[in-house]
Amino acid sequence: MNPQIIMGTVMTFLHDLFTAVWIGGLFVLLFSTLPGLKKAGLDIKATQKTALLIQKRMQPFVIASIIGIIITGILLSRSSGQVNGFFSFSSRYMTILSIKHIFSVLMVLLAITRTIVLNKSKKAQSKKLGKISAACLVSNLSSGIIVLFLSALLSVIP
Repeated sequence: MNPQIIMGTVMTFLHDLFTAVWIGGLFVLLFSTLPGLKKAGLDIKATQKTALLIQKRMQPFVIASIIGIIITGILLSRSSGQVNGFFSFSSRYMTILSIKHIFSVLMVLLAITRTIVLNKSKKAQSKKLGKISAACLVSNLSSGIIVLFLSALLSVIP
């Protein structure tokens, strides 16, 4: 088998795997873990402490996924022959890819913001900070879904 096909397959697989880990983690956290904590009847302090512990467990996977997505994304872009720069709007493909990159950067910023908010809420035990954290989580997942849609769109553009 052609080595380029093997490398392209491996890079695409890893890119998709890292994306699934990151966005899947957001999905599980938002629709399963956090509602489960609320339903458990814990007080706000215990809920926030548990959420912080869960975040700390997930953080290495998120960081590894972000780094993996960047590396595999660069390698896939180079091998595609359709990419002519970061944030280029020179063609339909590049415009969609650039929009995807904008949402990806937004996801990283939201993840960082949420980490900072959760660390502050650990000290402040504030409902307001908890709501900000939840809004970041919802926004991050929404951005992730948009990124997945744009990736699907890119895969069918000739």
